[in-house]
Amino acid sequence: MELTYFEALTALALLCFEKAGLDYVILETGLGGRLDATNISSPLLCVLTPIGYDHTQILGRSLFKIAYEKAGILKKGIFFLMGHQRPLIYLWLRILAFFRGAPFKTTPILRAKKSGPGITVFSAPSLSLTFYGPRFASENFCLALRSYYALCHQWPKTQIFHHDLSGRFEILSNGTASVVFDGAHNPMAVAKLCQALEDLLPGTKFVTVFNCMPDKEYKKMLTKLAPLTESFFIPDVPGFSSEEICLFLTRQQIPFERIKPEQFNFLPDKAYLVTGSFYLLDLFREKLGRGKKT
Repeated sequence: MELTYFEALTALALLCFEKAGLDYVILETGLGGRLDATNISSPLLCVLTPIGYDHTQILGRSLFKIAYEKAGILKKGIFFLMGHQRPLIYLWLRILAFFRGAPFKTTPILRAKKSGPGITVFSAPSLSLTFYGPRFASENFCLALRSYYALCHQWPKTQIFHHDLSGRFEILSNGTASVVFDGAHNPMAVAKLCQALEDLLPGTKFVTVFNCMPDKEYKKMLTKLAPLTESFFIPDVPGFSSEEICLFLTRQQIPFERIKPEQFNFLPDKAYLVTGSFYLLDLFREKLGRGKKT
């Protein structure tokens, strides 16, 4: 039996981490969890982020099936934490954890208060911390804080954190055009992206460059993006869903243009959004030249 690309990559990464003598490593599953290559590890802590629809052809078409696959990383005697879940999914995960013998880790109550657009203040006993970034990033950061406490039994000393993650609500400008790069590739991630755009760039209509892999729910994603979009550009990328996407947009009477990536240029005085796949981002970052973060 041959290794898959991700299995080989995971093995190489683990070898590099071991040789570097790292104290901690965060391993993110590539697909689900139960059968994922990263699941060979013996972690100090397992963390389940909010569960939504993704890779449904493999993981299943219901959230309960997807949650079952994700919960496959839980291990007997290893504490776990969860991000915000739908109530029934939360109960389902607790049941799965019980039968796997994975104890739920409690942490001190962490309060989050929005103090302005893109500003969240987190507070708890012996903690007052300000986070700058979109709402979805503050939710992820909250889970990261709880994970830190679960491992270290104290809060971090740093009092200010900034969202600075390549490919997630990453805003770059070359002096004339401004572009939001976001690798959202499922309906839940796109919904959170749209929420962030409405919160931090209210009233802005975007020229949206979109494409995605064939197993993605492009109809739901495009429907969420359409109200914030002036027009769509659909780049022809080998292995992507260009034909199906263009047919859907035509039927919905949504303006779009099908393009070859090499013929595309960012025009001045326009707001652009590039989303649908992380693979797409690098392709169009090059078009922006030496863009700077804004």
